[in-house]
This record gives sequence, C-alpha cells and structure tokens, in this order.
Amino acid sequence: MATRNDTVSRILDGAVRALARRGLRKLSMSDICDEAAISRGTLYRYFKSKEDVLEAIGQHVLEGFRSDMEEAIAKRPDLDQRVRIVLQVVLDEAQRRPESVEILEVEPGFALQFLRRHLPEHVEIVRAALEPVIAELPVIRDGTLSQAQLAEIILRIGQAAFLVPGAQVDKFPKRVSDLWNSLTAGMERKPPLRRARAGCTARPP
Repeated sequence: MATRNDTVSRILDGAVRALARRGLRKLSMSDICDEAAISRGTLYRYFKSKEDVLEAIGQHVLEGFRSDMEEAIAKRPDLDQRVRIVLQVVLDEAQRRPESVEILEVEPGFALQFLRRHLPEHVEIVRAALEPVIAELPVIRDGTLSQAQLAEIILRIGQAAFLVPGAQVDKFPKRVSDLWNSLTAGMERKPPLRRARAGCTARPP
C-alpha cells in the first residue's frame, strides 16, 4: 500500500512533467492528475491548488538532489574522487530528470527563480559532501573563503556545464577533478574533528 510520501512524490513527479509539457500558464490540476495517474480526489487530498503544488515542487527537487548525492558518495566514498563525484551528480540531474531541462526551455523565468530561491540549500548539500576534502584547505583555514563559498563556486561550475552544455560535457567532471587534484597535490588532508560519517548529511548553516 502506498504511503503518504509515496503518493506525494508521485504527484510532484507528475506535476514536473506536466509543467514541462504545458507551461506555467496552461498548467491545470487536471494536467497534474493525468501525468501522475491519480484521481482529482487524491490530488486535492494533499494539495488545495496549483500554487500549493508548485510551492512543493522546490522541496521535492531539493530532496531528490540530496538523495542522489548521498547515494553517489555511498557508492564511491574515495575522497580523491569526491570533487568529481559531486560535479557528476550535478550534471547527471539532466539525465535523471530531463523534465527539468525542458522547464528551463519552456519556463526560464520559473526555473531561474527556483535556482535563486533554493541556491543556499543546494550549496549546503554540496558543502556537506565536500567537507572532508575542503575543511583543511589553506583558503578555508585562513578565512579567505568559507566552506559554503567554496561549495557555491564548485556548484556554479557544475551548473554552468548543466545549463549551457557543450561538446564532451561528459568529460567535464574528470577535467575539473584533475585540475583540483593538481592544485591540492601534496597537501595533507585531515578529517574534520566532529564527523559522524564521510557522507553528505547537512548541518544547520
């Protein structure tokens, strides 16, 4: 039997597909029902209006990104590959959720507003994922950059390749990772003093 979370996730996945297909102005609750393959009664049990659904999409996409990051790191926990893995997750969002790319084309204003609004939360996910490899960097220790600022730079690099793809974009994470390794070669990395696990569990900002 489907749980509330399963049903809500199904609704929001359908809403993203419907938004990509219909656009913001034409999107209706009926479109969402059709894409999610649910009844209107089920939809209205969880959301009272289209605006409520659109509001919930942001958190849904964010949690998907967090889950993808945690899964990727669990599969490849090697710290020497952490920057590459993080960038790969950012780029792979286009393949995992192709509707997001379509929304960028159909509703660029909506998509850019989403990116701006949820940037701090995405940065925190990336910061937590990168913490084991950036905590002892000289630019972090001397206060030139905060962990969040460096994480934002790396996130924006990944987003740039995602938003404006070019030739051989699939090689982008490795090239950035190789550059990172060359810049940090020979630097001793020390694990953070207070750390439950080498994953990407976010901490409060």
